[in-house]
Amino acid sequence: MLRLIEMKKIKYYLYTSLWIIFLFFGNTDHALGFCGVSVETLTATNVTQNSVTLEGRYNGFFGSCDVINISGFFDYGDQPGVYTATCNSGNGGVGDFSCNISGLSAGTQYYNIAGIHAQMDDLDTPEVVYISTDIYSGEELTFTTLDSGGGDGIADSQNISATINENLTLDCGTSIDLDNGTTLIPGIAQTNVTTCAITTNDAQGYDLQLANDRGLDNTLYHTAQSGTSDGQIQDKTPWDYSVPNAQTFAGTGLAFGILSSTATKNESWWGTGSTCEDANQFYAGIPHTNTTILEHTSYSNVSTNTDICYQINVPSTQIAGEYTGSVTYTATGRP
Repeated sequence: MLRLIEMKKIKYYLYTSLWIIFLFFGNTDHALGFCGVSVETLTATNVTQNSVTLEGRYNGFFGSCDVINISGFFDYGDQPGVYTATCNSGNGGVGDFSCNISGLSAGTQYYNIAGIHAQMDDLDTPEVVYISTDIYSGEELTFTTLDSGGGDGIADSQNISATINENLTLDCGTSIDLDNGTTLIPGIAQTNVTTCAITTNDAQGYDLQLANDRGLDNTLYHTAQSGTSDGQIQDKTPWDYSVPNAQTFAGTGLAFGILSSTATKNESWWGTGSTCEDANQFYAGIPHTNTTILEHTSYSNVSTNTDICYQINVPSTQIAGEYTGSVTYTATGRP
């Protein structure tokens, strides 16, 4: 006589992936014997904000039983041990099986366990009795869907870089009249101020340099009698960056000195004078080659202005007339 028994789904969660199943009919004379089965829950793959692929493995049965109609499935939910949904994989034999799930909530931790549906018959009894049952893996695993910003789950970092060119502008004006529109009187010192405006995005700041274009001790030459010594105005001792030598102006000659700056005025070089005529304002002759007169060692996000005094005085023997010359200012970004 054929007897079919429909078993109700009962969930067992053991801390092992090996199940030993004992089934009895009424008394021990009709024991079906035992069947062993191995089911594993594997790590989920293809995790996104709202979908995942669950992975499992069926390693087969052993013992005195016949197994038919095998298929894999997964139970899952967002609480440990509480499964609110099932996904059937349809796998029919030994090996790995999987199931794709969608409609999940972003940034949420889920719990899942693998199992198999199977019908089994005991080979040690004369009757053919297939029993339907669900067999679960002994291990529950978790996965977390990506949040709305993609912060959890599978992530990949990327380095981003950009190089910005250095910009540097300098404007010291095109000319300056040392006699302020009047006539120099020998023995009476005359001053005037020029302003150098510098803008740069150099992170380390900049250096300002100055040079006499003739490269000699005489910046100013008489326009008609430059070939004579009396047709040249003697500069003060040229500025020495390595051994700063600026001092209070006295006597005759042509000199310069930094009066003030919104960048960085080195008062140990140029003194603390508040006007060009101040005795605390220091001067030196114009150097023959490009020489640093100001060091600005920090970044400025606005234009900086540096006021530079010129002072001139000549002896009574200086030939009357017009004198001209030129200098060059150079701004250089700091390394």
